[in-house]
Amino acid sequence: MRVSNRSLDKVRGTLALIDQIDNHRVIVRSRGVSGILQKAESKYVQSPHGALAS
Repeated sequence: MRVSNRSLDKVRGTLALIDQIDNHRVIVRSRGVSGILQKAESKYVQSPHGALAS
């Protein structure tokens, strides 16, 4: 998700309020924050094989 750093706290608070998706109970967690999209992808996005992308 791409968010302005000024809105980060509001977005985190909003995500914490999500408790259901399609009538399934869920917990939404932030995996991390990065100032650069490419860095975030390499640190936080998993490859199809389950390993973190490098």
